[in-house]
Amino acid sequence: MVQVNGMNKCKRFAKFNLLCNILSTLLIKYCMRFNFLLILIIVCFLFSCRTQRYIYAPSTPSIPYFQQKGDSKLSIIYSEGGNGTNNLNQQIIIPTKQRNNGVDLQAAYAITNHIAIMFNNYNRNETDTYGKIGNLYDTSTINYKRNIIELGVGYYLALNKRKTITYNIYGGVGLGKFSITENGIDKTLLPYNRYNTNNIIKYFIQNSFNFMSSEYVKLALGGRVSFVNYGSNNTSYTTSELEYFHLNKIENNTLLFFEPMLNMQLGIPQVNWIKIEGSIAFCSSPPTSYPASRGFNASVGLTIDVPKIFSKK
Repeated sequence: MVQVNGMNKCKRFAKFNLLCNILSTLLIKYCMRFNFLLILIIVCFLFSCRTQRYIYAPSTPSIPYFQQKGDSKLSIIYSEGGNGTNNLNQQIIIPTKQRNNGVDLQAAYAITNHIAIMFNNYNRNETDTYGKIGNLYDTSTINYKRNIIELGVGYYLALNKRKTITYNIYGGVGLGKFSITENGIDKTLLPYNRYNTNNIIKYFIQNSFNFMSSEYVKLALGGRVSFVNYGSNNTSYTTSELEYFHLNKIENNTLLFFEPMLNMQLGIPQVNWIKIEGSIAFCSSPPTSYPASRGFNASVGLTIDVPKIFSKK
């Protein structure tokens, strides 16, 4: 009887050992397949990624908090931009080094109790540096310059009796220039340099709801729709390079960008003619087959109401 029990235990142990061997074999095969798939995904990701050329960056919001005729705004703004964005079907290589900033000038004046005009001067200087991954070249340093002057006219309307909530809509046109210059080392390890320049015409419509709870705290939520027309490419890129970066798609073409924005002004007690202003603006993506746009712009600066400097308030 003891011998039979011992044999049964040995059989059960053998079956258990066989089951463990089968499970371990399956587990090893699964892990090998998983690692292979993981490696395949990483390789596909790296080969699908590419360095971009950024054809657009969102503007710093120009938000006049006007309530009546004679209100004015004169601002000097410092801006910092973020990484680029594009259609989710395209993977973008993040630069190893990046600089994206500029100084903007803004002015606006209420010529009646409902009509106002605005002037904006935007300037951006950007630099992206890339290594070998996803790069058409071995290493690259790309510099961008964006300069545009805008003129606009708008309508503002109080939504309550105290005029602390207003609706604002502006439209206008801008003229400027967009340029890319880059240099680095190509795949043959020789120095290279390229440039591409386009004159641009920009048409825009923007609206906002302004909330002015007090003289010292003001907030605006809004958005801008921009139609940007790019002129002929003045370029040293080859035809194949223009196609690789999709820069051939912008020549003599008009692209549409949506730019949601948030703006805030904080006043300084006893100095009602000056405000600290901060804002953030986002930007939509061009179609997949087009170059990328910068994803957002954050800014801070000072806003002055010139007539109040000389008033008795």
